[in-house]
Formats: sequence, C-alpha cells, structure tokens
Amino acid sequence: NVSSEVMPLSPFYIRHEAKQLDIYFNKFGSNEILLSIWDTDFFMTSHQTKEQYLRFSFGDIEIKGGISREGYSLINVDISISMIKLTFSEPRRIVNSFLQDEKLASQGINLLYSLKPLFFSSNLQKKEKQAPSIMINWTLDTSITYFGVLVPVASTYFVFELHMLLLSLTNTNNGMLPEETKVTGQFSIENILFLIKERSLPIGLSKLLDFSIKVSTLQRTVDTEQSFQVESSHFRVCLSPDSLLRLMWGAHKLLDLSHYYSRRHAPNIWNTKMFTGKTDKSKEMPINFRSIHILSYKFCIGWIFQYGAGSNPGLMLGYNRLFSAYEKDFGKFTVVDAFFSVANGNTSSTFFSEGNEKDKYNRSFLPNMQISYWFKRCGEWKDWFFRFHGEALDVNFVPSFMDVIESTLQSMRAFQELKKNILDVSESLRAENDNSYASTSVESASSSLAPFLDNIRSVNSNFKYDGGVFRVYTYEDIETKSEPSFEIKSPVVTINCTYKHDEDKVKPHKFRTLITVDPTHNTLYAGCAPLLMEFSESLQKMIKKHSTDEKPNFTKPSSQNVDYKRLLDQFDVAVKLTSAKQQLSLSCEPKAKVQADVGFESFLFSMATNEFDSEQPLEFSLTLEHTKASIKHIFSREVSTSFEVGFMDLTLLFTHPDVISMYGTGLVSDLSVFFNVKQLQNLYLFLDIWRFSSILHTRPVQRTVNKEIEMSSLTSTNYADAGTEIPWCFTLIFTNVSGDVDLGPSLGMISLRTQRTWLATDHYNEKRQLLHAFTDGISLTSEGRLSGLFEVANASWLSEVKWPPEKSKNTHPLVSTSLNIDDIAVKAAFDYHMFLIGTISNIHFHLHNEKDAKGVLPDLLQVSFSSDEIILSSTALVVANILDIYNTIVRMRQDNKISYMETLRDSNPGESRQPILYKDILRSLKLLRTDLSVNISSSKVQISPISLFDVEVLVIRIEKVSIRSETHSGKKLKTDLQLQVLDVSAALSTSKEELDEEVGASIAIDDYMHYASKIVGGTIIDIPKLAVHMTTLQEEKTNNLEYLFACSFSDKISVRWNLGPVDFIKEMWTTHVKALAVRRSQVANISFGQTEEELEESIKKEEAASKFNYIALEEPQIEVPQIRDLGDATPPMEWFGVNRKKFPKFTHQTAVIPVQKLVYLAEKQYVKILDDTH
Repeated sequence: NVSSEVMPLSPFYIRHEAKQLDIYFNKFGSNEILLSIWDTDFFMTSHQTKEQYLRFSFGDIEIKGGISREGYSLINVDISISMIKLTFSEPRRIVNSFLQDEKLASQGINLLYSLKPLFFSSNLQKKEKQAPSIMINWTLDTSITYFGVLVPVASTYFVFELHMLLLSLTNTNNGMLPEETKVTGQFSIENILFLIKERSLPIGLSKLLDFSIKVSTLQRTVDTEQSFQVESSHFRVCLSPDSLLRLMWGAHKLLDLSHYYSRRHAPNIWNTKMFTGKTDKSKEMPINFRSIHILSYKFCIGWIFQYGAGSNPGLMLGYNRLFSAYEKDFGKFTVVDAFFSVANGNTSSTFFSEGNEKDKYNRSFLPNMQISYWFKRCGEWKDWFFRFHGEALDVNFVPSFMDVIESTLQSMRAFQELKKNILDVSESLRAENDNSYASTSVESASSSLAPFLDNIRSVNSNFKYDGGVFRVYTYEDIETKSEPSFEIKSPVVTINCTYKHDEDKVKPHKFRTLITVDPTHNTLYAGCAPLLMEFSESLQKMIKKHSTDEKPNFTKPSSQNVDYKRLLDQFDVAVKLTSAKQQLSLSCEPKAKVQADVGFESFLFSMATNEFDSEQPLEFSLTLEHTKASIKHIFSREVSTSFEVGFMDLTLLFTHPDVISMYGTGLVSDLSVFFNVKQLQNLYLFLDIWRFSSILHTRPVQRTVNKEIEMSSLTSTNYADAGTEIPWCFTLIFTNVSGDVDLGPSLGMISLRTQRTWLATDHYNEKRQLLHAFTDGISLTSEGRLSGLFEVANASWLSEVKWPPEKSKNTHPLVSTSLNIDDIAVKAAFDYHMFLIGTISNIHFHLHNEKDAKGVLPDLLQVSFSSDEIILSSTALVVANILDIYNTIVRMRQDNKISYMETLRDSNPGESRQPILYKDILRSLKLLRTDLSVNISSSKVQISPISLFDVEVLVIRIEKVSIRSETHSGKKLKTDLQLQVLDVSAALSTSKEELDEEVGASIAIDDYMHYASKIVGGTIIDIPKLAVHMTTLQEEKTNNLEYLFACSFSDKISVRWNLGPVDFIKEMWTTHVKALAVRRSQVANISFGQTEEELEESIKKEEAASKFNYIALEEPQIEVPQIRDLGDATPPMEWFGVNRKKFPKFTHQTAVIPVQKLVYLAEKQYVKILDDTH
C-alpha cells in the first residue's frame, strides 16, 4: 500500500494511492527495467474548498524499458495498461469550487513564471546551440485495454470509452541524417464509444457512437516524405428522440455553466501572455508529409423511432466503403455502395447495415460517387477546382413506405414535445444571458471564418449526376418476381459552378452556375394508378393528422444589424437551368388502348442579380417552349383532346428603393386547345382508369358545401391583414389563343379565337388590391349543322379591394367591380337556317359595396347595368332552336355513355346538378342590403314568322328602359321595384328588299343590321310612357306574398286596331308554343342525366316554390290608359279591363323574380371576391 500527497500548485493537491509497486532491474545482458503498479488512484482536490475535482484510476500497469548498444544506442519502452478511468465530479460543483480557487492558482502560476530566468538563461541556450547534436533512437509500444471518461450531470452520466488501444512509434533513422529523422509507427483503437446512462433511456439506445480507427505511417523510399493512412473498419452513430434530447440537454447544461463562470469570475486574473507568448506573428505549420490515405468501411448513421418498434424500427444512412487520398494540393475520394434505408434493428447494436442493402426494399442505393479536388496557389490566394460524378441512383419502395413516413413524423413530433417540455425552460433562462454575448460570438465567428474565405480567389466546380430509377413494387410484384408496377427514370444532370473574388469591384463575390438536364421519356402504365391513389389518400390523411390547429406565432424578428434589403449587395449571382425535351406518357394498357402524352420541348430558368442598378437587386425568369398534352387511342391518328402552348415566358423583378416590392410579367403565346366530342369515351376511360374521375366527381358535392361557405362568408369577420404582405404587381399577356371543339356531324366544329388578352394585378402595401383584364376581341365561330358567330370587341374588367385603415368590428373590405364591353355581335343558324342575329353596344356593369356609417346595418351592395343599344332579330322558333341544340348535346353525351368502356363508371355514377331553389335566393338576399339599377337607352326586337328574310316582321321598339330594385332584410324580405319605360311601340312592318337564305347564310352582321333598319311602318300600338311601382314583403318559410302595386300612363297611347296584325301575332305565338312544347317533351325524355325519381322531386320542389299566395296590402292603383282618336269601347280597353287584376302577379313573375335572381348572381360574385381576399 503506497500513498503520497503532493501540492504542485496551490490550492490544488494530488493524493496518490497504489495497492502494490514492484521495480525489477536486470543488469546483465539487456539492462531491462520493469515497473509494475497495481490498482493506482490519483485524486485531485481543492485544499481550500475540500472539493474533489477528479479521480484518475489505473488497473495493472507494466512499464518495461531497456537500452541496446549494438551499433547505436536504442531505447525500447513497452507500456501495458489493463484499465484507465477518469471520473469527474459534477460540473457545477467543479465550477463553484474553481471560482474560489482561481485567485490562488493564478498567483502560484505567476510565481512559477517569475522563476523562469533561473532555469532558462541565455548563456545556457548558447552552449546548447554550440554542442553537437546526439542522435537517440527509441521505440515505444503501448497497449491499453480500456480507457474511460465519466462526466455526471445531475442523474445522467456521459461516458466516453476506448477499447484496445495499441500504439507503436519509433524514430530509427534507417540510414538518414539525424536532422532528417522522422517518427514512424501506427496507432489503432478497436472501439471508441460514447454512451449516455440515464434511467429513462433504454439500455439498447444508450450507445450513441461506436467507431474504430487505425493510423499508420508509410514511406516507400528513404528520400521521400512520409505518408499517413487512416483506416476505420466501422463507424456507427445511433440516435433516437430520447438520446438526442439527453445529448442536447447535456450540451445546454455545459453551456449554461460556461456563461455562469464568465459572469462570476474575476476579470483579468489570468496573464495570458505567459501562455501565448509576446510575439503576435502567426506561424503556419509546414506540411511535412507526402500524402494522406483514408479508408472507411461500414459507415452508418441511424435514427430509431421508438425502442422495441415493429417492422419499421427507424432509418439509416451510410455507405459500405470509402477511399480517399490527399497529396499536397490534390485530393480525391470515392464512396461505394451508399444507401438510405429502413434500419435493420431497434437497438444501437443491431440497427446498422449488414452490407446487403441493394437487395432490400424501401431503400435508396447509390453504387458509386467520386469527388476530386485540387487547388493552385498564387501568392496568398488559392484557386480551387472540384469535380463530382455520381452514378445512377436506384430507389426501391413498397406501399409500406408510407408507414415509414408516418413513423418518422411521429418520431419528430415526439422529439419536439420532449424538447419543449425539457429544454425550453433552460433556453428561456439562458436567453437573457445570450444577449450580452451575442455580439462577441458573431464577431468571433466572422473573424474565424473570414480568413478562410479571403484566401480563396476562385472556385471552379463540375457536378455530373447520371440520373436515377425510382421503382415502387406491390406485394404481388414481389411474390411473382415481376416488374415493378411503377417505374420512372430521372434525367442526367450536369452542374457547372464558378466563384470569383475581386475586392476591387463593387460586388466582390461573383457566382455563375449553369445546370443542364438531358432529355427523358417515361411511360407509366395503368397498374400504378391504385398505388398513386393510395399514396395520395395516405398523404392527405397524414397531413390532416399532423396539421395543428394552433396558429403560428409570427413574432417580429429581432434586428441583429442585418440589412435584409442590401443582403445581396456584395454578390453578383447568375444561375441558369436548361432542360431538354421531357415527356411523360400515361398508358391505360392493358385495360384499354388509350394513352395520354404530356411534355415540353425545352425549359429555361434563370436567376440573376443586377450589377448596374442597386434598386433592382434580383430577377427570375422562366421560359417554356412547345408544352403539349394530348389523349388519343393508340391505333388512331385522331387526337381526342389536346392542349398546347407554343411559348411561355415569365419574369419576376425584386426592387427595394425604400420598401421591398415585386414586379412580374408573363407572356403566353400560341395557346391552342382541341376537344373531340366524338371520342369523348377516350377521355372518360383515361380518367376512370387513372382514378382522376373520382376527383372530378366530387365537385358537385364540394359545390354544395361551398354554397354554405359562401353564405357564411357574408357574416364572417376574420380576414387576413393584407398590410403585412410584400407589395407586388404581375401582368400576364395572352396572344394567338385558339380553341376548337369538334361536335361531330350532328352539330359541327366550334372555334374560339382571341387576338390579344392581358391580365394585371396590383397588391399595394396600404391594403389595396387591383385586378385588370382586357381583350381586344373574342371570336366564337361554328361551322356545320350549328353555324354562327359570336364576337366581343374591347372588353375590360376592373376589380378593386380595399381594407379600412383601422380595424373595427366589421372588417369586410370595400369591393368594387366593373365590366365594360364596346360591342357584342351574335349570329346563329341551325340546320342551315339562320334564326338569330343581333348586336349590343356599350355595355357597362358595376358592382360595389358600401358600409353603414354606424356599423349596425348590413353592407349595401349596389349593382348597375347599362347599355346604349340592343338590337335583336329572330324567328318565332328561336327558343325552340336553342332547345334543339341543347337536346342534341345531351343526346351526344348519352351516345358516348352507351359504349362498353363507360361500364367502368357504374360503381361511381355521376352526380346530378342540383337546381337553385327560390328559398336559397331569399336566404341570401336577407344577408345584404341591395340596390340594383338597369338602364337601356334604346332597344329593338324584330321577330319573323319563319325566316329572318320574311317580308312581314313584327318590330318592337323601346326608347328607354329604367329599372331600379332595392331589397332590405328584416323579419320579412322587402323588395321595392320601380320600372319605367319610354316610347314603347309595336309594328307589323314590311320589308322593301327581298333576300333569300343563300345570301343570308353569308351575310355580315353589319350588313343585316343595315337591311333590318329599313324595315319600318305599320305601327300597331305606341305607348309614350309606362311607370310601374311594386313593393313585395315575404317570409322565407311561407308562400304568402304581400304587395303594394301602382301602374300609371303619363300620356295617351296610340292604337291602330286591325284584325290582320292581331292574327299575325297570334299565329307566331302559336308556332312558338307548339314548337316549345315538342322540345320540352324531348327534354323530359332525356331527363338531363337524372333518374325519374330525382326529376319528379326537382319538379315538385320547383312547383311548390313557384306557387305564391298574393295578398294586397292596399288596393292596386292601376291607371286606365287613354287612347287617342278612339272611344273607351274598344277591344284593347276591354282586354285591359279583363286582365288588369293580373298585372301585379305578372309584374312579380316577369320582373321582380328575374331581378332577384340577377341580384343573387351579383351577390355570388361579391362573395367570391371576398373569399379570394382571405
């Protein structure tokens, strides 16, 4: 039992205890000395505080030394240690004790430093320089079976272990001069471990780090420099939510202690010059080796979801082999068999790869990756060069990979919850202290990093990636060993990147990047459609499950002297991405011979900074050429559906003279769409097989739900604060837009053409948004059985949304929408028989809302519509012809459904369209106050019995029509209608010119309007002025309609009563009614895709809604008209007397209800704008 106590530096003393000490000396022969020590302990304790700092324990130690004098002196030393343990006390206790001991310790060090001249005099140094150098050769062999370091922090123990450390060193010169002698040898550790011992942490996850290392020197010839080889047989890191949390917790505790010590220790107590020296000259360590070789095997990093998990215990990332070499200014390393896969076990001893990841599923595999680098020196500057090449990435998945993603998200959420419960408290306590050290840490970090960046003059790099293959196997594919159900290949990608540094330029850092993507063509078959649908559904459920209802706390970021507006001032950046032709084919095989092709010819994306204008620092651009999408039968040359964009260009600019803003422009040119109704079954088949139809069929259901949302949007007050957004402006221009729909021989070909159309939207920072739209002209033409023309000239749309400057209870924005159209022209013919032609001039539509000044009443929605002139010419069969066209379209849809391929949709029948019920209109009208006004300056309607070129024509002229309707909500919905008509006349006119159908088929609209303007004369009735005022009151749940009615004629009317015109009008009306009855019977037979029960139910609802019980609150005031030149006893007056009681009902049915429906549509547009502003 040997013990001793030494105090080398006050107040620290070291106590030594050894169980046994043996010394052997062999004087004869080898002159060996053997020192053997059993169970030795060293204790370092404070003499002042009596606190023990650490304990250094040794097991059996054997030190053997000998001197050989055969030819030259050689000292041999062998050290063998069975165990070494270094145990620290609790860190907080060490820091508290050291704060009391550091003053005495610094005084002791200063005293020792003052004795330096006694031992290191200048004369002694000169004598040592004059003395000849004597070469002493030695060898050292060390073997340590176990070395461990333990640091206890509260109830957690952090352990660092080394197993089987072997060291062999020598400086034998092998014939070299003494000054050229180098130390050689090797050093190896079988296992290096880092563990965390804690009660709540399972033993199987306590080992976080496990790796081996071997370092040896290599020297081929005597006159060459040494080379080092570093080899690792394995390297494993295993983390889990609990272990990572404990590791972070320990780091936080040590960081807190460092801040605690920095705040409480005495300033300037340590003389740092005695440690760093008086000279400030930086000395670079010379590179005295030839090369370094690194060999790494079985590298793996794992993340375990939960201890004891099932088939998906966790994830792992690693490689099987790595070879790296560095020689002077050149380096290269190669990674072989890299992988990212599901972990093999749920403990740190079983999770890692066994070297066969390529044969497994749910994994990513990279066969080979090589990186080469070198640099050239130019004075103090360096030019770096990098070359990267990766082989094709191989990815295999099975449907269970969604469970892996789910487990990963759950593991991340568990870690975040643990971190929030354990670490957030310590972080909040430490946040106050971090502010005082923030500036110093930033300065130290920048000062340490800046020299490395300053020494780089340029960087030239090239990356090439050979693409990859992504496969998804079903379990059936695995059992039958067949090809994967889903397989897609990614293209070859090449990246060239350069960096240059020039301090003399305004932007000293210059980056240039070019990314090139090679062409690819992938084909997916119908077998992968269920997989994609299952993946989509699982992803939606996963997002819904892990989405939180808590709103994120958007706190204002703290300012740390960072000017975000000038972040790119020092950088000149240009990035360009170019892609060759990319094409994707979706085949319906083996179920059907239908295929969809989607792709583009070229793709260009660029991002660049502006070197010349500091107010426009950044811009983005995107260019696409010949984007195509089509669906067709494989054995058919005809395309069922196609979509093509010849050229598309988008540009975004970021500016910040004072406030960051964004401006964007887009050009879409040569846009064409084609749709072949004859082959509609191909589209249906494609949608069914690829499961897109299930998405489309849910739209009617969503429409019903959105209807309720729209109604509630009028009363909602939760709107986003638009003032926090970045102001931006975007303009989109369309040129040469065309669309063709082939309706087959039953109707013909419909074509749409537009010349130039643009859209522009502005979002201002002061809570204001604008949307502009304009088109030069829209032309819709049709050739075939249905022929005609529909043209719109100079149409513009303007929508404005503005929020109030201050928030209040009612936070609805102010909305204003207007539509202006110069001219609308229409010409229609069916069965090569023209039945409608007309023009509408100067159409103006405006919608805006006003708020109640006191905030009590609902918003007032004002809608106005006006037109300068409306001229329509039609036959008595115009309505019947329109129904004929509609019936033909419905019949074509049924013909397509007859095909056998439509049986795929038997299990998912189409949703029927639900009609808008009148009670829904009443419910919506009660949510707002509305004010509708309609003004038509001039209108003329010409009705011909059979043909538009008949000699006798009924002409109805109205000089001016003014309608105003107001609605007010309350217990009863109040509607106030004011109708005023000026200069109404009806005439049976005769045409003085005769035209036939052949000429009329090709006649221009303007020419026909000129022809129709000459049809005058034959006046039947002339009314100078008619005024109608009607007020209705009604409740939603009853059919009782209370009303007030007044009708007046301001002047005498003129009537030329003749049985000839009356019979002419009756015949036309009879023709119209009979033709309409026939078409309606056909419509009933078709039933619009509804079942008989659904059709009867909808009819009953509509009939019940259309039956009103009219209740007059006062006797209707209906003025009896005065007729010129005739007495009161005339047939018109008799008709007026018989039907005057029907005027209120007729006015409600023909004026009030249509106006209410028009207001309902305006409210829907208003609500849609509000929804878009959320």
